[in-house]
Amino acid sequence: MFSVRLLENSDYATLVGWWKANRFPPPGMNDLPLFEGEMQGVMVFEGAVEICAGFLIDLSIPNAAMIEYIVANFEVKDRSLRKGALILLINSLKDLAKSMGKKYVFTSVKNKNLIDKLEAARFVVGSAHTTEMIAVL
Repeated sequence: MFSVRLLENSDYATLVGWWKANRFPPPGMNDLPLFEGEMQGVMVFEGAVEICAGFLIDLSIPNAAMIEYIVANFEVKDRSLRKGALILLINSLKDLAKSMGKKYVFTSVKNKNLIDKLEAARFVVGSAHTTEMIAVL
């Protein structure tokens, strides 16, 4: 049986390990969404095993939030368990956004497996074949 909790800053080291294991460059703490100094996101776990986590970015758009930095524990090899946990994570982030008064959430992904989980959580493709562009200020 899965459980869900809000992320805590003490989870950061765990998340960095997961990002590295998944060959994703870990964002710095100041590059993650924070609310009142705490990371703004959700962790899904079963018993003592943390399975996956993701973040909700509150935007200046009153009706919208963005889901980002979804990552799974690379040591959890059971695909069915990971799939269920990821779908719960996505739905929990949607619920969190709704509790904040948001009307919709969006995300940008390229991982086909994650796209499948998002579609299972009732996301639709808004556009395809786009490229994220970033400028360091």
